[in-house]
Amino acid sequence: MKKIIAREFLWLLVISLLSAPLALLFLSALDIASKGYTLSLNEKDFIMELFILAYFINFAGLYLARLIVLAVKTLTSDSSPKP
Repeated sequence: MKKIIAREFLWLLVISLLSAPLALLFLSALDIASKGYTLSLNEKDFIMELFILAYFINFAGLYLARLIVLAVKTLTSDSSPKP
């Protein structure tokens, strides 16, 4: 049981670290991540809110992809005894 908890904790850390660059990539795809002009306070708030939203969407997407891979691996594993 400790091994399962440790593995899930490591996945949580990895997915947490991968979500931030992916959220930044999302913002740069929208061309609002690194504007050269001065932003108003409302624009800065909007960009921060959009980054947080993109972070959580990426986090959920990565974890869902990990669960799907685990489910497919579980379903395709041959656990029936051989004669």
